[in-house]
Amino acid sequence: MPPVRSRSHPHGSVSASPSCFGSLAVEVFSPQRRQPHFIGLWAHFGAPIEPSRLGPKPTDECNDGRWIMRKSFSIITAATGLFMASGALAVAVTDPVGDFAAGYTGPHQADLDVTGFSVSYNSGTSSFLLESTMAGAIDASLPGFYAIGVNTGTGANSFAAIGLAGVRFNQVIAVQKAGTAAVSGSSLPAGSVTIAGNLLSVVVPLSLLPSTGFTPETYGFNIWPRSGAGGTEVISDFAPDNATVSAAAAVPEPASWLMMIVGFGALGARMRRRPVLKPA
Repeated sequence: MPPVRSRSHPHGSVSASPSCFGSLAVEVFSPQRRQPHFIGLWAHFGAPIEPSRLGPKPTDECNDGRWIMRKSFSIITAATGLFMASGALAVAVTDPVGDFAAGYTGPHQADLDVTGFSVSYNSGTSSFLLESTMAGAIDASLPGFYAIGVNTGTGANSFAAIGLAGVRFNQVIAVQKAGTAAVSGSSLPAGSVTIAGNLLSVVVPLSLLPSTGFTPETYGFNIWPRSGAGGTEVISDFAPDNATVSAAAAVPEPASWLMMIVGFGALGARMRRRPVLKPA
């Protein structure tokens, strides 16, 4: 049946026609390649995926919707498998700009103001990736360094006196602006620290953080910049505030898994009813 209407689209032309599912068919064509782009896949992968690359397509119009659903489900399954196979867990927190600690007496430098902190654990390499962003570029000519507290299971609430009992740790990673770092006196291998603009990145092998009760995924981390040596008066910020963050927070709860499964089912049902594609 010929299209009943068409209109322009940022990625090409869009045509619509009645389908055997009792709805309208919508397809986007690239003006350069004249090949259909599946909009959802375009948005997810950032590039067109042509039907010819997804396997033989049935010629029966009523089967087109089922074909798209099966292929899309296969892609979702493959992507999920790749994520699970990586063995990596990651979680990030944000921190407000300018929230210097109440008792801090040092300089209010932008590179001592944490705006983000993330923890990743890769079970394949048995290593942590700790990344933090500051409010400004990290400047080695200015005073300061970064302490990252780690609770491997027996962390003490050493900051309880200043109202931060949630920041528990029994190991400390000291990171210098020059690009070196040490864990409780043991230096990290060369290249473990990367500093680029306002981003600080540190790779720490699990062997330097032996467990005292927690599994690596549940180790707690907190970063606090220091303007120099001294007590809590030289600590400029904490991230997260009065808490620690662990990679285990990235593992979905059973209820979340259920919601994901239901979501995939709903997606499949919707795509089953999706309009049939027709060229302009």
